[in-house]
Amino acid sequence: MAVAGLFIALLGSRPSLLLMEVGGFGLMFVIPIINGSSQAIWQNKVAPDVRSRVIAVRRMIAWSMMPLAYILAGPLADKVFEPLLMADGALANSLGTLIGVGPGRGTGLLFT
Repeated sequence: MAVAGLFIALLGSRPSLLLMEVGGFGLMFVIPIINGSSQAIWQNKVAPDVRSRVIAVRRMIAWSMMPLAYILAGPLADKVFEPLLMADGALANSLGTLIGVGPGRGTGLLFT
Protein backbone atom coordinates (compact mmCIF):
# COMPACT_ATOMS: atom_id res chain seq x y z
CA MET A 1 0.00 0.00 0.00
CA ALA A 2 2.91 2.34 0.70
CA VAL A 3 4.25 1.69 -2.80
CA ALA A 4 0.80 2.42 -4.24
CA GLY A 5 0.73 5.67 -2.27
CA LEU A 6 4.08 6.67 -3.71
CA PHE A 7 2.86 6.02 -7.23
CA ILE A 8 -0.30 8.07 -6.58
CA ALA A 9 1.83 10.91 -5.22
CA LEU A 10 4.02 10.65 -8.32
CA LEU A 11 0.91 11.08 -10.48
CA GLY A 12 0.23 14.49 -8.99
CA SER A 13 3.76 15.66 -8.28
CA ARG A 14 4.47 17.55 -11.51
CA PRO A 15 2.60 18.25 -14.77
CA SER A 16 4.77 15.80 -16.70
CA LEU A 17 3.43 13.14 -19.03
CA LEU A 18 6.35 10.83 -18.23
CA LEU A 19 5.71 11.05 -14.47
CA MET A 20 2.01 10.42 -15.00
CA GLU A 21 2.76 7.38 -17.16
CA VAL A 22 5.20 5.92 -14.65
CA GLY A 23 2.88 6.67 -11.71
CA GLY A 24 -0.17 5.26 -13.47
CA PHE A 25 1.62 2.12 -14.62
CA GLY A 26 3.13 1.54 -11.18
CA LEU A 27 -0.22 2.04 -9.49
CA MET A 28 -2.03 -0.32 -11.85
CA PHE A 29 0.78 -2.85 -11.35
CA VAL A 30 0.57 -2.96 -7.54
CA ILE A 31 -3.23 -2.77 -7.13
CA PRO A 32 -3.82 -6.45 -8.08
CA ILE A 33 -1.05 -7.49 -5.69
CA ILE A 34 -2.66 -5.49 -2.87
CA ASN A 35 -6.16 -6.80 -3.63
CA GLY A 36 -5.00 -10.40 -3.98
CA SER A 37 -3.06 -10.28 -0.72
CA SER A 38 -5.97 -8.71 1.13
CA GLN A 39 -8.41 -11.27 -0.23
CA ALA A 40 -6.11 -14.14 0.73
CA ILE A 41 -5.79 -12.84 4.28
CA TRP A 42 -9.56 -12.43 4.66
CA GLN A 43 -10.26 -15.89 3.25
CA ASN A 44 -7.69 -17.43 5.56
CA LYS A 45 -8.71 -15.65 8.78
CA VAL A 46 -12.52 -15.65 8.55
CA ALA A 47 -14.43 -18.76 9.56
CA PRO A 48 -15.78 -20.70 6.55
CA ASP A 49 -19.42 -20.56 7.71
CA VAL A 50 -19.53 -16.73 7.60
CA ARG A 51 -16.81 -16.06 5.02
CA SER A 52 -19.08 -15.17 2.11
CA ARG A 53 -21.13 -12.75 4.21
CA VAL A 54 -18.05 -11.05 5.62
CA ILE A 55 -16.47 -10.67 2.18
CA ALA A 56 -19.75 -9.34 0.74
CA VAL A 57 -20.14 -6.73 3.48
CA ARG A 58 -16.50 -5.74 3.17
CA ARG A 59 -16.83 -5.28 -0.60
CA MET A 60 -20.14 -3.40 -0.22
CA ILE A 61 -18.57 -0.91 2.19
CA ALA A 62 -15.52 -0.41 -0.04
CA TRP A 63 -17.53 0.02 -3.23
CA SER A 64 -20.09 2.33 -1.61
CA MET A 65 -17.31 4.85 -1.01
CA MET A 66 -16.52 5.15 -4.72
CA PRO A 67 -19.61 7.23 -5.68
CA LEU A 68 -18.90 9.54 -2.75
CA ALA A 69 -15.30 9.96 -3.91
CA TYR A 70 -16.44 10.68 -7.48
CA ILE A 71 -18.96 13.26 -6.27
CA LEU A 72 -16.46 15.05 -4.02
CA ALA A 73 -13.26 14.88 -6.11
CA GLY A 74 -14.23 17.34 -8.87
CA PRO A 75 -15.61 20.14 -6.70
CA LEU A 76 -12.80 19.68 -4.18
CA ALA A 77 -10.11 19.95 -6.87
CA ASP A 78 -11.77 22.84 -8.76
CA LYS A 79 -13.22 24.94 -5.93
CA VAL A 80 -10.77 24.34 -3.07
CA PHE A 81 -7.36 23.10 -4.24
CA GLU A 82 -7.15 24.92 -7.59
CA PRO A 83 -7.55 28.44 -6.08
CA LEU A 84 -5.02 27.57 -3.37
CA LEU A 85 -2.42 26.73 -6.02
CA MET A 86 -2.86 29.67 -8.35
CA ALA A 87 0.07 32.09 -8.63
CA ASP A 88 -1.43 34.31 -5.91
CA GLY A 89 -3.02 31.46 -3.91
CA ALA A 90 -2.49 30.71 -0.24
CA LEU A 91 -0.33 27.64 -0.93
CA ALA A 92 1.63 29.05 -3.88
CA ASN A 93 4.71 29.92 -1.83
CA SER A 94 4.76 26.75 0.25
CA LEU A 95 3.31 23.65 -1.39
CA GLY A 96 3.30 25.33 -4.79
CA THR A 97 7.10 25.28 -4.84
CA LEU A 98 6.99 21.47 -4.67
CA ILE A 99 4.16 20.57 -7.05
CA GLY A 100 3.87 23.76 -9.09
CA VAL A 101 1.23 26.45 -9.44
CA GLY A 102 -1.31 27.23 -12.12
CA PRO A 103 -4.13 25.44 -13.91
CA GLY A 104 -4.42 21.73 -13.18
CA ARG A 105 -2.37 21.81 -10.02
CA GLY A 106 -5.50 21.46 -7.87
CA THR A 107 -5.98 18.01 -9.32
CA GLY A 108 -2.28 17.33 -8.78
CA LEU A 109 -2.69 18.25 -5.12
CA LEU A 110 -5.73 16.01 -4.86
CA PHE A 111 -3.66 13.06 -6.14
CA THR A 112 -0.67 13.93 -3.99
